[in-house]
Amino acid sequence: MGMNTGLRILPVGGLGRIGMNTMLVGAGDRWVMVDCGVQWPDFDVIGAERQLPDLEFLAQWKDKVEAVVITHGHEDHIGALPWVWPVLGEVPVLASDFTMELIRHRVSEHGLGSRFELKEYAVGTRFEAGPFEVEALRVTHSLPDCASLALRSDAGTILHTGDWKIDED
Repeated sequence: MGMNTGLRILPVGGLGRIGMNTMLVGAGDRWVMVDCGVQWPDFDVIGAERQLPDLEFLAQWKDKVEAVVITHGHEDHIGALPWVWPVLGEVPVLASDFTMELIRHRVSEHGLGSRFELKEYAVGTRFEAGPFEVEALRVTHSLPDCASLALRSDAGTILHTGDWKIDED
């Protein structure tokens, strides 16, 4: 049986609900993580401040994930980085300028300030992340510098919309 060369999408959290937006996108055996968010528990869950993506599962994938690409800076898209990043190891995190400032603040609160590689991308440009050429497409949301991502590879293209709102202006 040959190597799987197709595109694959593996939601790790956040699918069908608000919060914990985290998804693995792969081409062949190479993967990137899109977003890395927390979710807040329902009011009837006692003693939990936040819910994280499954760290044990992600630890099994650490040698396959080559980068983390963030669409925007809301906590349900960046809030799990202080817990997930150490599990994945020294993979770069790519985000827009404004989002990167929020990430720097978040990871410095957890003493991770200079341990990991942070790479800024300009919304509207293309850049490399793992097996993909990524195009960051500007979208309107409630924060500046939000992006949808077109992830292109030899196996095909995946469009990840991120969060967006219709701007009536």
